[in-house]
Amino acid sequence: MVFRFMHGKRSLRRQVLPAQDNINQIGTLTTWLKVCKAFNIKFFPTAMARELKIKIATFSEEDNELLHEAWERFHLLLAQVPQHIYPDNLKVTSFYQGLSIITKILVDNACGGTLAHKRALKA
Repeated sequence: MVFRFMHGKRSLRRQVLPAQDNINQIGTLTTWLKVCKAFNIKFFPTAMARELKIKIATFSEEDNELLHEAWERFHLLLAQVPQHIYPDNLKVTSFYQGLSIITKILVDNACGGTLAHKRALKA
């Protein structure tokens, strides 16, 4: 079912609209997992996901790039991937491994030890 919220004298009144034509069968998406899977198949094909995963896994800091610039660029890559596809520990590892040696030393000093030995939540 699709709901439309009307704005008027009665604030946000719900009206039930008929199902759209692109929905094949009523009741096929019975769990949230099925909804997520159907959404990803339609709007996030596996080839695109694979390409983004490779870009994230092979991330590297560019020459003369500041730490915050590298982080912003890495964060833009992550924003293109659905959250459930790339776990937090792999995000931290991919970013850290892509940093230059000097930047790794700065990050390690800032977090009070080697970032590679910290959990993703602490990092």
